[in-house]
Amino acid sequence: MRAIMNKLENLIIKYVKNFFIVKDISGARHKKIAKYAWGKILDLGYAQAPNTFLRGDVTGLDINMPQKKPDNYSRILVGDVEHLSEYFINEQFDTIIAGELIEHLPNYCKFLDECTKLLRVGGTLIISTPNPYLWYTMLANILFPYGKTNEPAHLNYQVPRKLNELLAIRGFSLKKILCGSGLPLMPFTYQLIYIYMKEK
Repeated sequence: MRAIMNKLENLIIKYVKNFFIVKDISGARHKKIAKYAWGKILDLGYAQAPNTFLRGDVTGLDINMPQKKPDNYSRILVGDVEHLSEYFINEQFDTIIAGELIEHLPNYCKFLDECTKLLRVGGTLIISTPNPYLWYTMLANILFPYGKTNEPAHLNYQVPRKLNELLAIRGFSLKKILCGSGLPLMPFTYQLIYIYMKEK
């Protein structure tokens, strides 16, 4: 029986998932993020896909150096996002962006603590991450509980209410949730973009 379920799961992955899930081919996610970024900007985990729509004083930090420095970035550094305060002073940035990053971190609470230190009061924290309510993910979790996610680099999935709670205890309030790419309905978007403001 399990062999049949595995074959069925592989068929869904091969034919259905790729048809319905539109990933961020057009840069729609980057455009939405750039719309909310302002002032002195820190873009974390940017190296594989720098955001060419960002404007102003942009610093990029990643564990890897990009092949070439993006033209719209003022400076780029190699570093660990769980130790940001080793590279920057407290309350140095107006906007911190973590695009498709938090799901890769083994200690994402430490990462959130570090972002809290570096962001000024009134500043914006933008987090985009895979949508845990994507129809395919929910269906696969129900039908194939013995299966795997096919995303081994994703160590966690952020449920909106839990992410809101983790940031509320750090002094943030949620301002908006946007659909990152795909159809503009929560079950059909691959990523969610969270816009938070640091209140204190």
